[in-house]
Amino acid sequence: MSQIAFDRGVPREYELRKHTYAELKARDLGAQAAQHVIKKVRDAYTALHANIKAGNLGQPRSKRRVEAESKPITFRAGAAQPYDDRCRAT
Repeated sequence: MSQIAFDRGVPREYELRKHTYAELKARDLGAQAAQHVIKKVRDAYTALHANIKAGNLGQPRSKRRVEAESKPITFRAGAAQPYDDRCRAT
């Protein structure tokens, strides 16, 4: 999902959902878990863009900033995920 957000430059959660929700459901992910994945990806890109705008990653063309802007955000495979009662299968 992060690759899709990076490639398309999707600015809002709703836009990302339009491009990714069907694929997540096709991978047998429940509706609530799919929404959590989409939100987590969107929040990561929002934080990245805020850090760039604030200058936390250096000036334009600095090595650190170029590296952050040139590839999609990655997530650890075993990272914790939000879970609530709506994630449970019935």
